[in-house]
Amino acid sequence: MIVLPDPILAPAIMAAVKGSVGEQGLNPIQKSTMEAIAHDVMHTELDVAALSPLTPEQAAKEILDPQIRLQVVQAMLALELLLPLNDSEGKETEEAKLRVSRDQADLIESYAQAFDVSVGQLKTYRALADDNIKIMYFDLFARTALRRAAIDTIKDAGVRSFVKTMAAVRGVGTNQKVADKFRRLEDLPEGTWGRQVANMYQTNDWPYPGETHGAPEPTSMHDWVHVISGYSPTPVGELQVNTFMHTTMDDPSSFGQIVLAMSLYGLGNISLPIGNFTSDGGDLARNDIGHLFSEAVIRSKATGTDFMFEVDHWGNADKSVEAIREQYGIPEKTYDIGEGDPGIT
Repeated sequence: MIVLPDPILAPAIMAAVKGSVGEQGLNPIQKSTMEAIAHDVMHTELDVAALSPLTPEQAAKEILDPQIRLQVVQAMLALELLLPLNDSEGKETEEAKLRVSRDQADLIESYAQAFDVSVGQLKTYRALADDNIKIMYFDLFARTALRRAAIDTIKDAGVRSFVKTMAAVRGVGTNQKVADKFRRLEDLPEGTWGRQVANMYQTNDWPYPGETHGAPEPTSMHDWVHVISGYSPTPVGELQVNTFMHTTMDDPSSFGQIVLAMSLYGLGNISLPIGNFTSDGGDLARNDIGHLFSEAVIRSKATGTDFMFEVDHWGNADKSVEAIREQYGIPEKTYDIGEGDPGIT
């Protein structure tokens, strides 16, 4: 969940985030991102370079609301995940060694302690800083709402079906019942929510859940949100769709999905068992990323709806994307970055 802070808090929030960066200071991308979010979300013009950083104790005196405090620490963590670990030659940069380190984890933790909040994804970050990759991978998924989605899937389809689908992810057998359910979406009329989900799989040459190397069925739930939100399954689109979901999801673990997207496409050097996917990172280090993040927040807030868990995807599969967007008041996208809209293409 994201609560929009009072604009009067914007300088303190950004000064606290600036303080969490440490001695290396802000990268130009980080600076532009902070200023874009201040402008778009908090309706405040700020020159972040002119702000004096706040210490944890100073920030705790300025920022009192527990939810805003939580979001500030989350922003501190996200800012460190924005930039790639390696340069164009695949070598870890000196900046990355400072950003993804025990010292940096300790510094962000000091703000969390001063705020009296807990951000579970700091443990994920610390595992990465300690080069404890197995723990890092486990945390990347365990500390997300995908865990809840998996539990819901098991309740609906049973443990046996879930295990068969997960085995198919690894290339061991198939779950034809699940795969056939997704294939039937192809029979729906063009422009319906379900048909557009099937089209997105076909366009990207993805196997359906239940097919060999198909995505786990629980993670496919967010593909429905890709379609209804209009955010393509690209690096930027993944950050936006996970932000769109997190904004209105009443589940603290949903922030983990933003961390997952930023770890994959921001930091990079991370692999997934689906299709032998590997990301080099750096896809989010762009000057407009703050505006694109903010757009997802604002559009999601306008709906006030959790499209991951509160809307029946399969029960609405035969309804048109246009009608559902109108029903829930989903605004048009503000920025066209040439990635298309899976809801209409």
